[in-house]
Amino acid sequence: GREEIWRGPQGPLSGRNPSAGAVSIINAKPTYQLGAGATVTVGKFGKREIDGYINLPIIVDKLSIRLSAVRDKANGYLKNLLNIAPTRNNHSTDFLSLRGQVLFEPTSDLKFLYKYQYGLVDSENALGTEFVASRNTGTDVVFADADVYGYSRAGLKPYQYRGDGYNQAYNKVQIHTLRADWSLASNMKLIYLGGYFKQLRENSLDSDDRERDE
Repeated sequence: GREEIWRGPQGPLSGRNPSAGAVSIINAKPTYQLGAGATVTVGKFGKREIDGYINLPIIVDKLSIRLSAVRDKANGYLKNLLNIAPTRNNHSTDFLSLRGQVLFEPTSDLKFLYKYQYGLVDSENALGTEFVASRNTGTDVVFADADVYGYSRAGLKPYQYRGDGYNQAYNKVQIHTLRADWSLASNMKLIYLGGYFKQLRENSLDSDDRERDE
């Protein structure tokens, strides 16, 4: 794949608001050569990421398929001290991306490219965590014996606070696109672009730190 930056104005094939120019991210497309590849990343806080693809030529110079996927998970980097749901560490991530492409060229003048994309993001964050302010200067914020919402500070260190703020985000996307290129003459081409977009998005947010109903 590659990235391109085009000066405006551009034609409608480049996307929305083409008069201002366009930034185009071009994914690698199916080819007629067998190939595959993958990268694996492992890091702190349970970081696990795998990125891979496979290219499968079915009929030489006629039909080819390319499949690619990315999976990224991490446990989060803030510790939940108060065991408020979710029980896992805060700011955890769970990301999945799948893409399938089919290239079909029935003749030398006609080409079809179908693409299916699937994306899923599921993240959760609950407060009631250990919090240290100005860590770089070595100065901690000291909270009063009871905060403005009435939570007792008994048993907490000066740099900790108690709350139950909660944020959850779930986003699932499915995209179908079809492009057809028909070369009518050496200097004339007819292009069709069509697509279907479906999204399921759920967000919940409680950010005032007041006790919430379970």
